[in-house]
Formats: sequence, C-alpha cells, structure tokens
Amino acid sequence: MTEAPTRPESTASFRNALRLSREITLERDGGRIGVAELYAGMLQATEGDGQRIIRELGGHPSELEAAIGKISTPSTPDSEATDTQVPDELPGAVPLTEEAETVITATFDEATDRGAAEVGTEHLLLALLRSGREDLAAPLVERGITYERVSGLVD
Repeated sequence: MTEAPTRPESTASFRNALRLSREITLERDGGRIGVAELYAGMLQATEGDGQRIIRELGGHPSELEAAIGKISTPSTPDSEATDTQVPDELPGAVPLTEEAETVITATFDEATDRGAAEVGTEHLLLALLRSGREDLAAPLVERGITYERVSGLVD
C-alpha cells in the first residue's frame, strides 16, 4: 500500500502573501479573499520566490499589481463563499471565496507534485496562472510570464 504524500509546510513568504491578501481584502471591503487578492498578496510578498521568478522573467511586481488592480472583480455572494479561512496561524483570518480556496488547494498540489518539502509563493504563482482567471493572468501572460515558463524555473 502506497502512503499518500504528506502535505508540505508553508514557508514564511507564503504565509506573508496570505497575510497581505487578508489585509488587502480588509482594506477593500472586508468581505472574502478572492483570487485578485491572492495575486496582490503574492505580488507584494517581496521575500518570496514568486517575485524572484517574476523579476527573472522580466516582470515588475508593482506594475503587475497595478494592472491586476484595475481589473474589476465582482464580489462573491455569500452562497458561493466558503467557511475556509487561511491560514489558521494568523489572527482574524478572513474567509476565502470558493475560487480562492481552489487556488490554495492547487498551490499545495503544485508543491506536492514537485516533491517540495515547503509550499512557497512560487507554487502560489503557478496555481494562480492555472486558476482559470485569464483576466487576472493576462498582465503576466502579456509579459511572457506563463505557467510553462514559471514551471521551468521552479525546482
């Protein structure tokens, strides 16, 4: 019988990206963390590999954040929201939208599939690029920051 892979631990940069996503959500409307807020938190988390990879591929996180911030995303009705709050270790966690919860799950899947011991902002970047939100990914993709290119730079 094969054991299921263990869930990787979160890096400080990943936890910081989630904390920033939470703060952005509270500043905007105090509702639920959505995919746009996950993007913004990841782009503000300066110490993570996600930002390093973006810069290595010629992107500028602050420009990308401004471009993504201009994209209007409708509020998610409570019926589509989840009770999941990430991460548990942060006080006053804000619930995620169903779409954002899917991205967080995909982030851990990216790390697990790559055999990583820790999940970081590079895995969040990969999950965001695969989230199905082409509108939010467009500023990155237009600059050549694609899932395939990022994937090639993630160990």
